[in-house]
Amino acid sequence: MRNLLIPVVASAMCGLAGCGQKTPPPVQPAAVLPPTIGIDPAGVDHGVAPGDDFDAYANGGWRAVTEIPADRSSTGTFLKVIQLAEQRQQQLVQGIAAGKPAPGSDDARIADYYAAFMDVAGIEARGTAPVKAQLDAIAAIADKSALSAELVLLYVPMSIR
Repeated sequence: MRNLLIPVVASAMCGLAGCGQKTPPPVQPAAVLPPTIGIDPAGVDHGVAPGDDFDAYANGGWRAVTEIPADRSSTGTFLKVIQLAEQRQQQLVQGIAAGKPAPGSDDARIADYYAAFMDVAGIEARGTAPVKAQLDAIAAIADKSALSAELVLLYVPMSIR
């Protein structure tokens, strides 16, 4: 019985704790904005009947004024976020590489990886030699069974082969 009484008393005390306090006046919004429903009316092409081509009707206005960058498959707000993240990552990695980090540190591994990635002349000089074994394995695939066996090797951890 005592175990049941403790939560009841605690709840009552919490409820009574706020009884003597004055409630603050409600905050009035500075301006009342019209409700939004997630549709951009500027993107609608009213020159197309919705029953004829709904996609052109709903998106034609947007397509007329929007250019998708040549190096991308889409555009929009997420592209801006991705580009900002890419810019920040580039600055971070270049800053680490320029800072001459201590050998063996995580920063040194990042700097070394970046330097290897940026060594276009070295990459071109080595050609396909670093991946020759993988290319030879692909070239040896003669039928569906060999393809299946090779694909399995991609997903089976080295520790259990």
